[in-house]
Amino acid sequence: VEGGWLVVSPSEASEALFPQFLAVNFPGAILFQKSDALPATEPQDASVPAFTLPAIEALLPWTPAAITADLKPAAPREESAVTNVARGPVGAAKSLYQAGLYGEVVDTLPAESAEGPFEPAVTALLARALANQGRLVDALAWCDRWITADKLNPAAHYLRAVVLLEHAEPKQARASLRRVIYLDQGFVLAHFALGNLARNRGNTGAGNKHFANALYFLRRYKPDDLLLEPDGLTAGQLAQTLASITEREKSP
Repeated sequence: VEGGWLVVSPSEASEALFPQFLAVNFPGAILFQKSDALPATEPQDASVPAFTLPAIEALLPWTPAAITADLKPAAPREESAVTNVARGPVGAAKSLYQAGLYGEVVDTLPAESAEGPFEPAVTALLARALANQGRLVDALAWCDRWITADKLNPAAHYLRAVVLLEHAEPKQARASLRRVIYLDQGFVLAHFALGNLARNRGNTGAGNKHFANALYFLRRYKPDDLLLEPDGLTAGQLAQTLASITEREKSP
C-alpha cells in the first residue's frame, strides 16, 4: 500500500537496510514510509548473470498482508511476579529497555562493566541501548565487547553490522553480516541486509539471491513472529517489504 508504514526498533533500522522506504524518526522507534521513489543504486554490472527474484507466493506458505497505514502501539508487556521480586540491575535494565528508556538503561547497568569480564546480557543491553540513542561509537565498542563475551551469538554480529552501516562502513558491515550467516544460516535479516547492499552496488542478481534466501528461511515463521528485537520487525512485515520490491520491478 503506497504511503503505508513499516515500524521497526531503532537498533535494526539503518536506512541501508530499507532503501525502498523513507525514514521518519519518532521517539523510541523509526518508521519507514513506503514511497514510489526507487532508491538510487549503482548501474547493474553487465558481467554479473541476472537472477530474478521468484514470486513471493512460490516461496512462502502464507501470503504477506499489505503494510497498513494504521499504527497501533504494542501492548505493554506484563512482568511476572518472580521477575519483579528478583530481577536485579540487569532485569531492571531490561524493563527500561522495553519501555524505550534507553538512557536510563545505560545509567542502570554497573559502570564497571566496561572493564570486564563481560556478561553477555549486560553487553547486549548496553550495545542495543546505545545504538538506539544514536551513540554509534559507543555502541560499536559495546558490540565488540558483546562479541568478546558471546562470540557465537549471531545477533551480536548483526547489531555490529547495523551500527557499521550507520557509520557508512558497508564493507565492514558486509563482513559482519557474512559472519552472521556463518553462525546461523537461517538469520533472515542478514540475508535481507546483504541483498540490499548488493543491489546498492548495482549487483541486482546477487541481491535477488540474498532476497530469495531470506524468503526461503521466512517459511519457518508465522506472519506475526518477531525476527529479532522484542519490539521489532515481524516475518510478515519483511515478507511484504520483499513483495513490494518484486511488484515495483514488474511494473512497466
